[in-house]
Amino acid sequence: MRLKKSNAYLSIIIMILLAVHAGYESISFALMYYNPMISKLTGYLIAGTVTAHAVISVICLFILHDSKSVIYIKINIRTVIQRICAILMIVLLPVHIFIFDILSGSTSGCGFALTAAAQLLFYAAVFAHAAVSFEKSLITLGKLEQEATRKRINLIVAAICLLLF
Repeated sequence: MRLKKSNAYLSIIIMILLAVHAGYESISFALMYYNPMISKLTGYLIAGTVTAHAVISVICLFILHDSKSVIYIKINIRTVIQRICAILMIVLLPVHIFIFDILSGSTSGCGFALTAAAQLLFYAAVFAHAAVSFEKSLITLGKLEQEATRKRINLIVAAICLLLF
């Protein structure tokens, strides 16, 4: 259970870094100002913490099998969404990281359209995973016990994820 709690804290750190990274990228796009140092720094911090989170998640899921010690509400559909989104993120992360290299080498409209579609799918997977996972992190940490609070938290997190998307 200690490993799951560590992973829950790590996921909350990732979500904070994600909000900073997405917020900065959105503002820089809107203002037509881009500082690659800030963008890469936040991106690399996220990549490192996500790697640790993924390794711990795999250990908890396939080696420890301790998921029965915490009861999650509506585990089936939310867990399926969480895991599908995690796989999509892992598959599409290289496209996201190397987007400028990919676009600079593509002059056709088809390459741009496919890359844009992959980016949108990546963003959707990231924010859907965050929206579904935040509640589980709080439950694991023992911070979310009341049904009304759980619903309110889910609405707030969903709104933030939609705003950043």
